[in-house]
Amino acid sequence: MTPLPHEHELARWLEAEACGRRAAADRLFAGIAASHWARAEPPRGFARRVSAALEARPRPVWWESWWVRAALLASLGAVGAALAVAPSSAMASLGVSAVVRMSQGLSWILACSQFAVDGAWALWSAGARLSSWVEVVLSAPISQLLIALNLAMAAAASLALRRLLRAEEMPS
Repeated sequence: MTPLPHEHELARWLEAEACGRRAAADRLFAGIAASHWARAEPPRGFARRVSAALEARPRPVWWESWWVRAALLASLGAVGAALAVAPSSAMASLGVSAVVRMSQGLSWILACSQFAVDGAWALWSAGARLSSWVEVVLSAPISQLLIALNLAMAAAASLALRRLLRAEEMPS
């Protein structure tokens, strides 16, 4: 078997890695890599050609087209005409209805958050009741603990039997 070129340097590098000497291992690997791999340089003028290609590409400017300006002018004219022609009482009722809609939206948000808090409170209190029951059962004498475990197994068996019977009654 022919030895690899720079086999001694490879062995020293692997030994440094295995011993945990990171700085020495990095230095040895850099020496091996520099002797085997040439540095890849970009071709001459590559950055200049890329920059020139990017600058030569036309940039789309959507607001400079005539139809966008015409549409903007038409929409502003329509809004201005509607505001100029509308009676002040209609504008006042429009403002009041906007305030009413915002207050209705805020009340809806508050009601939803209240429901979320109520749901979280129900789950929290159920968990508290369950944990207090578990604490009572676990602190009881062994006979009461065995009775509680027997009741839990009976409840689970009852549920499983109901599910099996329900599955048999269903037509296939």
